[in-house]
Amino acid sequence: MATLVLSSVGSALGGPVGGAIGALIGQSIDQQLLGGGTRGPRLGDLKVQSSSYGTQIPRIYGSMRVAGTVIWATDLVEGTQTSGAKGQPDTVYSYTVSLAVALSSRAVKGVGRIWADGKLLRGAEGDFKVNTKFRFYDGNEDQDVDAFIASAEGIANTPAYRGLAVAVFEDLQLAEFGNRIPFLTFEVFADDGGVGVGAILGDASTGLIASEDAQSLTGYAAYGQSIKAAITPLVDCYDVELFDDGDGFVSVARASQAIANDELGNAADGQTAPKVQREQEAVRSLPSALRLGYYDPALDYQAGEARATSAERRGREEQQEIAAAVSASEAKSLAQRMMAREWTRRDKLTLRLPPRYLDLRPGARLDLDLAPARWRVEQSTIEGFVVLVELRPDWNTTASIPAESGRILANQDDVAADVTLAMFELPDVLETG
Repeated sequence: MATLVLSSVGSALGGPVGGAIGALIGQSIDQQLLGGGTRGPRLGDLKVQSSSYGTQIPRIYGSMRVAGTVIWATDLVEGTQTSGAKGQPDTVYSYTVSLAVALSSRAVKGVGRIWADGKLLRGAEGDFKVNTKFRFYDGNEDQDVDAFIASAEGIANTPAYRGLAVAVFEDLQLAEFGNRIPFLTFEVFADDGGVGVGAILGDASTGLIASEDAQSLTGYAAYGQSIKAAITPLVDCYDVELFDDGDGFVSVARASQAIANDELGNAADGQTAPKVQREQEAVRSLPSALRLGYYDPALDYQAGEARATSAERRGREEQQEIAAAVSASEAKSLAQRMMAREWTRRDKLTLRLPPRYLDLRPGARLDLDLAPARWRVEQSTIEGFVVLVELRPDWNTTASIPAESGRILANQDDVAADVTLAMFELPDVLETG
């Protein structure tokens, strides 16, 4: 008897778009995309193979290793083989299973290696280490139903899973796994080479975000209860700057403009106001260390952790996770940039500008006669034709920092050679004359 999950696989991004858009809109850049709500998935979410109703399927970009969601499976099929002496047969039982696993809720290029219980099941050359029939469906919108699933369920009851990348195993031999269904993980290739942050945000938000951010990573899994949950870790870690233009979110122009000292300190109704109002957060409120969890391609996409520290030891330790595949050096640099950004944002500046700055938007850069000289607008409001802007220091990215991935005991990936059968006719050396 087979078990079939139809439309209940759920969608990580498709369903709650309306609610997500409302949650994204806000006054400042931070509130637009990051304010309130929960963070994205923990790294462990992509490592758990599930088969429950309503399970969300991530959208995969670049190259990632994911467990996927079992959307169809048969019961175990028992087989027997009898051997031994006549009258004393020895019966050996073996078991197989057939199942389908959803890997991505967007079309992908293909599947590379497959692991079962952490051991290599399918090698880089596409060879399987145990007997099975395997088919892969890339998730295009015209893919056909799987013939084997249709034979078990009936063609009328079998979906084609269009829009889902699906791996199908037929008669997977289970002897190597204790005659049970093993925990499967898949190397998924969604795009050629690396993938840009801006491209991910545009696709994952169904066009809501138009970002020109060119930062790239090896892979990313957009996963969560809403668009916001799926993209927040990416926006947060890579400091993507976006502005709400009324129709969606677009990249912020990074060009700066100079502000003269005589334009500061504007006030309405003849009142006096300070030219500059500057505040600084206490050291104890800032992180002294930051730990960043990620997936390391050099470790077969296993979880890695990069750590950045500050010179000040009195602050708290923060932990952030991002469902992205990056190298150890990239993760180290990313953690250092995140730490530098936190400390740079310690300073807050409030200016009161004349009405000619009414179109000043969050994200704009201003050059001031201060140290530091360049500041970024975080929030802009209008009070009696006075433009009240809140700013934080602009910061520059740090250079790449070398780091090691460490070592793992790699799975042996030997391709079985073809069997060649040769027959020879030899003389009987025991024959006597």
